[in-house]
Amino acid sequence: MALTQVASGLIASVSGASLTGTQTIPRGTLPTGCILQVVQGSTTTIGTTTTSGSWTSTNLSASITPLSATSKILILGQHGSVRINGSSNGVSIRLVRGSTVITQFVTELLYNTNGIDVMAPFQFLDSPATTSSTTYSTEFKLLTGSSSTAQINPNSVPAYITLMEVAA
Repeated sequence: MALTQVASGLIASVSGASLTGTQTIPRGTLPTGCILQVVQGSTTTIGTTTTSGSWTSTNLSASITPLSATSKILILGQHGSVRINGSSNGVSIRLVRGSTVITQFVTELLYNTNGIDVMAPFQFLDSPATTSSTTYSTEFKLLTGSSSTAQINPNSVPAYITLMEVAA
């Protein structure tokens, strides 16, 4: 039985006998919005900071090599928990591509609530314009409070970052 074109498109007619083995769909034929690849990173490492002046790594990262320079990267993630002990009013978290800050996406305002753990989910759609390996990571710092300590993943609750290449 042959497969025949129903509406205007790319396939005019294909014999059933032609569809054997592994078939590859050329990248150029995939519609905008298709997910081309997915990678994930995770950590249970505890990140700690006692300063509001500098950014500290959360130990969460993942790398992706886009198939096309026009692709977008959808970044989804969550820090399993964030904890503040002391007088700070919150933690600021930012997303970094390589060494470039692309957004400061979460600020948890805890208003002097010592030892309370909160989840910190995030999402962002990036246009890296490259086909080179690209690493995404997160960093954090205290908003205020000189006698405070902030921790990411204080109970070794897993943090995840998922990178999805989207055809543009």
